Amino acid sequence: MAPRRTQASDDGQPQSVAGILRRVARPASAGDLNDALVELLSAVEPWLCAAISRQLAQSRVGGPDGVLADADQLLNDVLWEVAQSAHAFRGQSDAEAEAWLRKMAHRKVLDATKTPWRRLRLLVERLRDFGYRVNANTRAEDDDRLSGDEED
Repeated sequence: MAPRRTQASDDGQPQSVAGILRRVARPASAGDLNDALVELLSAVEPWLCAAISRQLAQSRVGGPDGVLADADQLLNDVLWEVAQSAHAFRGQSDAEAEAWLRKMAHRKVLDATKTPWRRLRLLVERLRDFGYRVNANTRAEDDDRLSGDEED
């Protein structure tokens, strides 16, 4: 896959996706972050939205109530996550940047297309990871952490 280039930067040189991600990770100001995210969106929207749409089309089960998630909304979710975690991107090339973005989008699609049973199972696992006693006989009022009654 050939690296995708975006519009020319202020110095006339095209910006790579990896370069834009580095600008998102270390903005000089809030305005710079916004500009970098807009530039990133224009660079990745066509192929990333298409990839999300393909993954959604392959999913037999939708999100809550069986409704499939919207590709545009998931793309926005990916950009929000990019804004929060761009500092974790360690790649140097456009191919690495695109793979990182595709993986992030894939996780968003998986989250959006979980069955209600799978969502519940994952929630129970997360609660257990945080130390909550969760089983069929547990009631909220029996668990101090769930009921808000803490002993001093």
